[in-house]
Amino acid sequence: MKKTTENILKITLGILILILLYSKIGAYDIINNILKLDFFLVIALFLIYALVRLMDGYNIYILIKCVDKNTKYLNLFKHYLYSWSIGMFLPSKIGELSLAYFLKEKIRPIKTLAIQLLDKSITIVILILIGLYGIYQMVSKERAILVAILIVLCIPVSLLILKFIKNKFQKLKEKIEVFVQTLKDMSRNHKKEITLNFIVTIIKTIMMALITKIVFTRLDTDISILAIITINAITMLTSLIPISISGLGIKQALGTYLYALIGIAPAIALTQYTVMIIFNYGTASIMASKALIKR
Repeated sequence: MKKTTENILKITLGILILILLYSKIGAYDIINNILKLDFFLVIALFLIYALVRLMDGYNIYILIKCVDKNTKYLNLFKHYLYSWSIGMFLPSKIGELSLAYFLKEKIRPIKTLAIQLLDKSITIVILILIGLYGIYQMVSKERAILVAILIVLCIPVSLLILKFIKNKFQKLKEKIEVFVQTLKDMSRNHKKEITLNFIVTIIKTIMMALITKIVFTRLDTDISILAIITINAITMLTSLIPISISGLGIKQALGTYLYALIGIAPAIALTQYTVMIIFNYGTASIMASKALIKR
């Protein structure tokens, strides 16, 4: 009951932030901007978006194949979509861990969780590196260094938290050992797959930025794709903070602010975020419904 109440509060917070954004910037302007995106352009944008989702699934597939060679991509992708969709409605995208549930008949859940942690770690490392570059470019050198130091300090803190969890849950010792052993095996014997995952993640990051670039170009706004990638990286990291559902509201507010720093009109910035909200939650609603029905 307590958890349900917390989730409702987080959903409410995200929606309230969005309402404030739309009311301050002007919902009418954003609707007009969306209407400027003709049907065929929207279809093209969605196809790029669908390709990104396919690449997300492929990233997991690359790593899952290391522990189960019989895994088929299409079957894995279907279950990945289920877990991703559930994650869109839970804080920090924790719902994505449900992939372990969907694959439990073929792969031990603890191994799937280890693979997902590795995949997320690769993504986070890339986002942090790009984000640090962006922060350095957008704020003063002193503030950029301070942020970098804080991020670096998060690493030993995270290790201490993991150590605490390990000590706290001695009853899960066997599962923890399997989890750690899976990560060790991946790092020692599957460097090629990890490298490929890294490359696909970078390509995927560029593809997501391309969607924004196309929207901005259609709305007569010029911006470099590198600036888009940088802002995307910074805002995507906020989705990991469990104070709203998948960063809803917070991500859009921060992104709109960062775009404003480089001269992009707030209405234009919020328009592209609105397009992504429609794509994300439209797809997630359909797939999450199917996942719940299957369950």
